[in-house]
Amino acid sequence: MHRTLLLFALAGCYEPELRDCTVTCSGSDECADGQICGSDGMCAVPEAAGHCTDGSGAPTPHASLRVTIDGHGSVLVTGHPACVSDEDSHDPCNYSLAAGATIDLRAQALDEDKPFDHWSGDCAGQSATCTVVAASGLSVGAKFK
Repeated sequence: MHRTLLLFALAGCYEPELRDCTVTCSGSDECADGQICGSDGMCAVPEAAGHCTDGSGAPTPHASLRVTIDGHGSVLVTGHPACVSDEDSHDPCNYSLAAGATIDLRAQALDEDKPFDHWSGDCAGQSATCTVVAASGLSVGAKFK
């Protein structure tokens, strides 16, 4: 009996990461919470829905982007939900992108007394607006004062 209770307790904590463009669908009721069924017949967040295949039915190659924020700020990612931190540090935001796509990232301070300072990683040396080409393993950090 104790094992059963432990399994139920652990099961209640399990929240798998939603992976866009991995499940075929014919309606949104077949997709996970937060996803819709795109015109290409694949489940994805609304911003990515309909962009999981290249039009011929072949899957679009994907790239990953990891965004970390140090301080109080947000990073806007073209076509995706913003990564926001109102704490000194937080867990990274992970994005699945169409490989080869040009992606703009824009750092915005949440507190005018703590402005954007600099990027690290693949955006190092760029201004508050950073442009990258989606490739596997992209990683950027935004530092706010």
